[in-house]
Amino acid sequence: MRGVWILAAALVLALAGCDKFGTRGTSPETARPAVTGPAAPAVGSAGEGPRFALVIGNSDYNGDGKIKSMDAAAQKAGFVQDLENPANDASDMAEVLSALKFDVDLLLDADRVEMHNALARLESRIAAAGANASVVVFYAGHGMQANGVNLLIPVEAKIPFGYEYSKMSDEDAFETLSASVVKLPSLLSKLRTPEGDGFNLVILDSCRNNFWDSTINGLDSREVPRSGATTRNAGFSTRGLAEQSKNLGATMIVYSTAPGNYADDGAGMRNSPFTSVLKEEIGKPGEPIVTVMNRVSRRVRENTRDWNIPQQPWNNGAGLPNVCLAGCLQEQARDARASLDAAATDSIQTVSSAATAYQPGKVFRDAFVTGSGSGPEMVVLPSGNFVQGSTEKEMGHQSDESPVRTVTLDYAFAVGRTEVTVSEYRAFSDATGRKAGGNCYADFDGNGSWAETADATWKYPGFTQGGDHPVVCVSWEDSQAYVAWLNKEAGLTGKADRYRLLSESEWEYAARARSSGAYWWGADANAGCGSTNGADASFKAKYTAATEGRVVSCDDGHLYTAPVGSYASNGFKLKDMTGNVWEWAEDCYKDSYAGVPSDGRAYTTSDCSSRGNRGGSWNDGPQNLRSARRLWDSPAGRYFNMGFRVSRTLPP
Repeated sequence: MRGVWILAAALVLALAGCDKFGTRGTSPETARPAVTGPAAPAVGSAGEGPRFALVIGNSDYNGDGKIKSMDAAAQKAGFVQDLENPANDASDMAEVLSALKFDVDLLLDADRVEMHNALARLESRIAAAGANASVVVFYAGHGMQANGVNLLIPVEAKIPFGYEYSKMSDEDAFETLSASVVKLPSLLSKLRTPEGDGFNLVILDSCRNNFWDSTINGLDSREVPRSGATTRNAGFSTRGLAEQSKNLGATMIVYSTAPGNYADDGAGMRNSPFTSVLKEEIGKPGEPIVTVMNRVSRRVRENTRDWNIPQQPWNNGAGLPNVCLAGCLQEQARDARASLDAAATDSIQTVSSAATAYQPGKVFRDAFVTGSGSGPEMVVLPSGNFVQGSTEKEMGHQSDESPVRTVTLDYAFAVGRTEVTVSEYRAFSDATGRKAGGNCYADFDGNGSWAETADATWKYPGFTQGGDHPVVCVSWEDSQAYVAWLNKEAGLTGKADRYRLLSESEWEYAARARSSGAYWWGADANAGCGSTNGADASFKAKYTAATEGRVVSCDDGHLYTAPVGSYASNGFKLKDMTGNVWEWAEDCYKDSYAGVPSDGRAYTTSDCSSRGNRGGSWNDGPQNLRSARRLWDSPAGRYFNMGFRVSRTLPP
């Protein structure tokens, strides 16, 4: 057995990248540092449970001890191209994780039996440790997708070439292929849903451009167009890895590049472009892993900016906002926020939409009638009245915030405790097949070049988001489609107490939460960094052209979007009503409050070519973070800093 084992409480899977057709020149000898035996389980700095890591690096695919290019005869025989760097990537990551007190299990050049045995051992260790264990998996080597399933390629795997596949059904072809590989779903099935401070982190640094595309689709040469040479269903095997949306609770899955794209192996380098950055960043103390991965993503994209297709790391959207692999410097602030949340939230109940006992302050979720999930967390707001708008005496006042008037809401309604998240929107997209519309206005290249960009979507708006971040790059029309789906799932379609967007009046009532100043936390914008995510000191450092009046002087801890609920609740137990992202409202925009309903209803009786939005965002300064601030946009428009929050009318 060639695998060398180090047991670690994090399972890290990183697949080493390769070039477009998996070909590389002869590489220098790669060092294989010796690794000691299993260490005693360690206590994680973010969690109290044990930490395990499985690290795999496959380079020598032909098993001859040499890393070399592959001739046509070897390829036709089904051999897999050697890779220069996966063994280096895995060895270096094992060293980093061991220093972080992980009990590391390291495999180098592992065949299929060795990989499955390693997964079985990992499963046993997790079972013995309990659900509070933290697991990191890192795999470096060849990877591909077939029939929508992501596959990891062991050494000595043979992928039959040519017309052998063309006479098989898709099912038989997939089963034949599966006999030589390790399925990613099989790996994920070994992980438990973490509890307490436990977490799972699965990192795949893999060759995304699958040079077996033509092989799997029954062709005898990859120069032959796939479409005309086989009856294989379109897309049976396609370039890159497929999105992996399995929900395991606090589990983050990271790819070294976006789904459908390829990752480079790093010719002439010790590591792949992704792992070379990851190993430098992941061990830095004091930052949540979400922040670390965002920075890795930015650095990799910047380092590959001059490539034909820059490499952009991706993750499945399952955020780990409070996990610091090397110790959280912000733990006290986090614990304080958790205490505030516990006091404010009480217990969250999952209820039937037919429930009638909705008391102000109650937090609930509606169970889906299909039994397959539940809606977002909702907070019941009391009826009441408030003064809407602002006067010229308020800093930043705009004319459309007048005339100031009293609005009376004589009904109770529920408001989403947070903005709709990436994970919540992904569930809707997966269920309905709604496409991720592009042409989102964004700084897609991260250099201040704001423009509508075809490739900018909610899946990647120009910066990395976890699943617990607010979804952006969604239009008003997208939000309406989400609401329609939510009503269907909750059994509320066509009912008076259905889900909807907030009216502008409801939004301002909810945002102010009985406050009367410019901001719900007080009069000083610079005191808001514990309460909101706006343009702060980190924004100023990134976008140096921002004027001093454009930013607040404090640092709120996030340059781009923050995980929802990262800041203090307002007086109605709501999170992020100010900042993080702008929120679409139901109203047609009107440039004054004259003639707008004063009973909380949305204004929808005139020109609806623009829809209102409220709240400010991560790149907005004091003026736009005010409770009275209004903006408007085309209902078809998508923006890097625009999301939405839902409301629900409640039975009387």
